[in-house]
Amino acid sequence: MRLDDFSGGRNTRVTPSKIGPTEAQIYTNIDNTSGALAPLKGHIDTGVTIGRWFTYFYADNQWVSKTVPSDFVEYRDHLYVTDGVSELLEYKNNVYSQLGITGPAAQLTVSDMKSNNVTITGVPNTTVGDLKSGTLRYKVVVIDFLTNLKVEKDYTYVSAFSELLSINLTVALSTFTPGCTVEIYREVSGTYKQLMSTTWLGSNIVYSDTVYNTLGVAYTKDVNSGVFSYVYTYYNSATGVESKPSLPSEEITASIGSIKVESFIASTDAQVDTIRLYRIGGLLTSYTLIATIDNSNAPYIDSVVDTVAAGNQILDSIDNDRPLAGMKYISEAYAMLFAAKADKLYFSAIAKPYAWPATNFIDFDSDITGIGSISNGILVFTLYKTYIIIGTNPDEFSKYLLSSSQGCVNHNTIQFVDNNLIWVSSDGICATSGGQIEVLSLDKLGKLSFFETYGSAVLDNVYYLNYYTADGGSIIAFDFRYNRIIKDLTLTGKMIVAKKDKLYQYFNKTLRQLLVGSSLSMRWKSGILTEGSFTTLKTYKDVFIRYSGDLVFKLYIDGILSNTITLSGNTCYNLKATSIRKGYGIEFEVTGTGTIYEIEYKALGSQNE
Repeated sequence: MRLDDFSGGRNTRVTPSKIGPTEAQIYTNIDNTSGALAPLKGHIDTGVTIGRWFTYFYADNQWVSKTVPSDFVEYRDHLYVTDGVSELLEYKNNVYSQLGITGPAAQLTVSDMKSNNVTITGVPNTTVGDLKSGTLRYKVVVIDFLTNLKVEKDYTYVSAFSELLSINLTVALSTFTPGCTVEIYREVSGTYKQLMSTTWLGSNIVYSDTVYNTLGVAYTKDVNSGVFSYVYTYYNSATGVESKPSLPSEEITASIGSIKVESFIASTDAQVDTIRLYRIGGLLTSYTLIATIDNSNAPYIDSVVDTVAAGNQILDSIDNDRPLAGMKYISEAYAMLFAAKADKLYFSAIAKPYAWPATNFIDFDSDITGIGSISNGILVFTLYKTYIIIGTNPDEFSKYLLSSSQGCVNHNTIQFVDNNLIWVSSDGICATSGGQIEVLSLDKLGKLSFFETYGSAVLDNVYYLNYYTADGGSIIAFDFRYNRIIKDLTLTGKMIVAKKDKLYQYFNKTLRQLLVGSSLSMRWKSGILTEGSFTTLKTYKDVFIRYSGDLVFKLYIDGILSNTITLSGNTCYNLKATSIRKGYGIEFEVTGTGTIYEIEYKALGSQNE
C-alpha cells in the first residue's frame, strides 16, 4: 500500500482504523499545501513591545495595543476601542479621545429687552364712553423707524366697576429712539383693532379709549415677531462633532432684535471650541442655526430675522447621545458601530460614530457574548443562542432566532472567511453564511471545547484559533482552502492577529510574526491501516520511506512499537519490522523538520505466510 497524500488533516472523532489514508490521529505543525508531509515555518521576533490585546491601525500605520481585554475596529481612518469597563474611545494620531461631546445640562433663559422697556397703565373713566365692565385686552406695538422691527407689549385691564365707560391709557417708553411709531390696539370680538397710531417724540403717550366697537384696522403680526424658543449645543469646529442640544428655553413672545439669550454654560471639554445657538418660532418651523459663538458664559442678543436664518442649518444632533461606558465587542456594519453591554446590543447613528441615540438598542434574553456581520445581517450571540438582525438601518432592524443550540463562547473567536462567519460555540468551531449553522469541527474532532480562547485570525482562508494550554497556549487551524482540514500548531502565545497579510502573535510582551523563519518540528501519526480488513492477521516486513531532511520514523503494529529509525539526508529508506511483525493493523509516526514524500509497505495475509 502506498501513502503519498498527507493533506487530510487531523481526525480524532472516529476510531483510528476508520481514519482515511490522507488523515491522521496527530497532525501538528504540518504544511498541508503540497500534499507531502512537511513542516510549517515557526516564528521570528519583530522587536516590537506590545500589550496582549493588539491590532494594526492601517490609517496611522502603527500597532496599537492595550493591557486589558479590549476589542478594536477601524472605521473611516479612525480606530475605536472598547474594554467592557470604561467608555468607548476613539484613537487617532497617537491620542485616545472620548467619543462624542456631552451636551449642555441646563436650559437657556430668554427675555424681551425692548418690551421690558414698554410700560402701560390704565385709569378708568366712568363719565364718558361706552366700554363695558369686565376684561379688556390691549396690545401696544412700537415700530423702530431705523430697522422697522416691531416690539409688542400686551396689557390686560380688569374692571372692578359695575359699569365702565372708558379707559385712559398711558404708554411710557425707555431706551427707544425718538421718532419710532407707537400703535395701540384693543381686542374686539377676538380680533385686535387699532385704536390709534402716533410718533413717539420722547414723552409719555396718553390715549382715552371710549368707543368699544372701534373701526380701526386689524392687527397684523410682523413676520419677525412670534413665539420663540432656543436651544444650544457644544461644537468642535475641527471635527464637526456636535453635542445633543440643551433643553428648550421657555417660550417667549417677542420681536427679533430685542431677545436677550443667556444662562449659557461653557463646556469644559477640551475638544469644544464653539457654541451653536438654534431658534424655533415665527417662520422657522424647526430649530435653525442662528449663531456660532465663543465657548463662554456670555449672553447673546438675537437680531437675526427669520428670512435671513431660513437657509441656515437645521438642528440634527438631537440624538447625539454619548455612548455608554462599559460596552464591549465593538464592530462595524452599514456605516454604524455596534457594541454590547450585558443583554443589550447598542448601535450608533448612521455615519456618526460619536452619536449613540438612547433609543438605539435591542434587548436579548441573556448577556451578549459576541457580535459579527455577514452579507444579510448582524449576528448576535449569547452563550447558547445565535440571533440575526435583519435590516440596514435602525428603522428596519428586526431580530430573529437563528439557533437555540449554538451560541458563542467568546467574541474573540469570531472571524469572517470564505463568505462565512466563523466562531467557537460550546460544541466546537461553527460557521454560517446567514442560514443553518454548521459545527465544522464536529465531523473530524467530535465535540470540541476550550478552557479559554485567547483570540483568532484569518490568513489566506485559514482560520486560526489561539487557546489556553498548560504550557502557555497553542493554535488550532481550520483550512478552508483544501477540503476543510484541521491541524494543530505548537506556537506558544496569547492572542493572534492577521494584519498586513501576515500572522502575528503576542508572546511575553513582544510581537511575533508567525509562519516564517526556521521550520517547526512536526508530528504526524497515521490512522490504523488495515488494508480493508481489521480481522485478517497480517505479516509486515518492509516499509519504504522516501524522504529528505531530518526525521524520526516509528513503526507500530497493533499499537506496539516495532521499530524506530532516525533519518537524515535525501533518499529512500527500507525500514523493516523487527521485534513484532504480525498484527491486524499498522501505524506510522513521524517527527522532525524534514519531508516525507511517500510511504509504501506490503502486508501479507496469514494464509500466505
